[in-house]
Amino acid sequence: MVALNGTECLEMIRSDRPELAIIDVKMPFMDGFAVVRALRSESDTENLPVILISASTDHADLCEGYRCGADMYVVKPIDPHDLIEFVVKAGN
Repeated sequence: MVALNGTECLEMIRSDRPELAIIDVKMPFMDGFAVVRALRSESDTENLPVILISASTDHADLCEGYRCGADMYVVKPIDPHDLIEFVVKAGN
């Protein structure tokens, strides 16, 4: 599934119940941090593994990613082989 913005992302996760979410930090309407906070506040999605991705290497963004509840914070560009490894780790 691919969402075009944060609001759509949250709605899709709520309705389709994926086993893992890979969420970009920079999205229109609702950023990835807000999406993760919303997911963590709901009993149906509080334990969903979430990987946040971002072009930002700023330490404050990394800290915010983990503070809001992401299981992993990955900086773009992402090597496809590394992404597979991240998905496996986040799912465990």
